[in-house]
Amino acid sequence: MVSNTGRLTAWLGLAWLLLCLPALADGASLEARVDRDTLYENETLKLTLTGTMPFSMDISQLLNLSDMDLPEPDITALQDNFEIMDRHQKYSLRTVNGESEATITWTYQLAPKRTGTLSIPALPFKDAQSDPLSITVQSGNAPPQQGEAPSAILEVTTDKDAVYVQEQLVVTLRLYYRGNLIRGELSEPELANVLMEKMGKQREYERVRHGERYRVVERRYVIYPQTTDAITLSDIRFRGRVRNADQGLQFLRERADKVTVPVSGKPDGFSGRVWLPATSLEISQQWDNARQTVQVGDNIERTVTIDALGLLGSALPPIEPSYPEALRSYPEQPDTTADVNDRTVTSSRTEKTTLVAVEPGTVRIPEIRIPWWDTVNDRQREAVIPARTITIKAADDQAAATAPTRGDSGGDPAPSTEQPSSEPPASEPGNRESGSVWFWIALVLGALWCMTLALWWWRNRDHTGPEARPARPDDERALFRELLAHARRGDGNTLQLLPAWACVRFGRDDLHSVSDLLAVHDDPSLEHAIRQLQEHLYSERVDAGWSPEPLVDALRRLRETAPSQEDSDDSLPPLYPQRLGNL
Repeated sequence: MVSNTGRLTAWLGLAWLLLCLPALADGASLEARVDRDTLYENETLKLTLTGTMPFSMDISQLLNLSDMDLPEPDITALQDNFEIMDRHQKYSLRTVNGESEATITWTYQLAPKRTGTLSIPALPFKDAQSDPLSITVQSGNAPPQQGEAPSAILEVTTDKDAVYVQEQLVVTLRLYYRGNLIRGELSEPELANVLMEKMGKQREYERVRHGERYRVVERRYVIYPQTTDAITLSDIRFRGRVRNADQGLQFLRERADKVTVPVSGKPDGFSGRVWLPATSLEISQQWDNARQTVQVGDNIERTVTIDALGLLGSALPPIEPSYPEALRSYPEQPDTTADVNDRTVTSSRTEKTTLVAVEPGTVRIPEIRIPWWDTVNDRQREAVIPARTITIKAADDQAAATAPTRGDSGGDPAPSTEQPSSEPPASEPGNRESGSVWFWIALVLGALWCMTLALWWWRNRDHTGPEARPARPDDERALFRELLAHARRGDGNTLQLLPAWACVRFGRDDLHSVSDLLAVHDDPSLEHAIRQLQEHLYSERVDAGWSPEPLVDALRRLRETAPSQEDSDDSLPPLYPQRLGNL
């Protein structure tokens, strides 16, 4: 019992002593020391600051030491010359002869910002300050110790030693490191007057160097210089932390060696209008109609494509083909693509043009020739599409209007092959005259008989032939409503629906295109409205004044003048009965 009472009295006395200790504001100190005073620019140093100060605390602080608010030195001036990579602190408390003292240790991992002689200035702490320190930083990376492989290696390589302006240059960054990477930052190239894109995704793999296994981080970039200034790859850095084999924490800070690539201007011997340095360049074309002969009014779609390796899509020039006046051209907006993979850049430019034949004759579409510079063999080459010849025939109605008939041939009599005779027989003129009359009578009768048979066959085919396809009124009305809807919207389906509806409306099977319809029905207002629609669809000019109403009105007039099959009656009786077999 006495023993317990004595212990309680001792604890109460100690607590009373702690509560009664005054807080001392004087007597603080700060000591600074480093683990090295000479290092390379890729190394780090450790700065240790140790501060002491009198301290008083109550019983609550004694029970909650981790919540105490301890002062820190002002390290603002330290960051002028050094980058703080890491920091941590620890503290201890002790009481001697009734006086409490706190000891606090701050540890900083510092990386120099430049080479030369750098200073760690005096750092203030309460009413004390540390002594300044001098640090010497040597340029370059620290050489590995004898028999020891470096902890990290940062390399920058290029696929070419020199390039032309706007030529592709591939830059590869490789970081080799040992240990378990906890955190790291790898900078990217910073260049002026270039176009630069990252190629693919970052790669990670393993390699053996200096007899040690390294993990490798690889990044690739494609660069296109826009001026003849040399490309200088410098100040590419890595900083990070790794945990090595003995579980120790190591700070890594590497800087790649500078790489310079000279850039040359366009060669004097290049003859092209647009400078195109590429690994490969080809030009090709496709026609939706491979025929060499078309009719006036037919549409032809031509697609021309440039494919290139080593060029961005934005560098490919407009193709700009030329066409003769007999072909009216309506180009679409070009389509440009570029694929940047982990090896090179693949790009293409595609231009589609709709050609409308407007005049008969034989026309020649000129060749397309694009000069480019082969960067592999360092010489000029040319990509070529050969010329093409197309024959444009007149529309069927134009050909019928211009073709002469037999009755018109009297104006150009055939030359006689008879030789004059000095003594012709007396009866020869009469025989020639009578023979000529009977010849023409037989010819006319034969022609009438052929026409009669042809007309009988056609009439019999319309009524009883297996290809007769009478259209229902509902089908024709539905097609016409759909045709008007597309015409009001001004889309390209109008030109396909028009001949389809006309076949049903007219009961014909030979209207395959708009030109076929215009050849059968001569309507200038309809033809003009269709031309306006084609210009609206295919012209590169934005036609803000186009209106669908003229086309809609022309289609309605056409429908009113062309009765459908179900309500059409023969205006003339047949020359002969439909069934000759009944006679």
